[in-house]
Amino acid sequence: MPSAREWSARQLAIAWVVVGLVFALARWAFEAGVYEATIEGHRVVIVSGLWPADFAAALTTAVGFLGFAVVSWLTYTWFSGARDRRRMSNMVGGPHRRPLM
Repeated sequence: MPSAREWSARQLAIAWVVVGLVFALARWAFEAGVYEATIEGHRVVIVSGLWPADFAAALTTAVGFLGFAVVSWLTYTWFSGARDRRRMSNMVGGPHRRPLM
């Protein structure tokens, strides 16, 4: 997989969308089976999943923070590679001109 420095803007946008979808899927999975109900006038949290609502919320927050940190780092790397991409595009010339390294 190439570094984010070499990505196009479309690939970076796809990374943002994928991280958003992963967060939504994680939120759905972590909070599945946790719901509130009113029984005889009292609000009750019913857990039929693997963990309580507070733990599911903490896991959702952790996954969201981790995903945002990763995509932010990719965006920073992409912006810092703009100078390299510009330099490489200027180096490309006709077939008879090759840059000396």
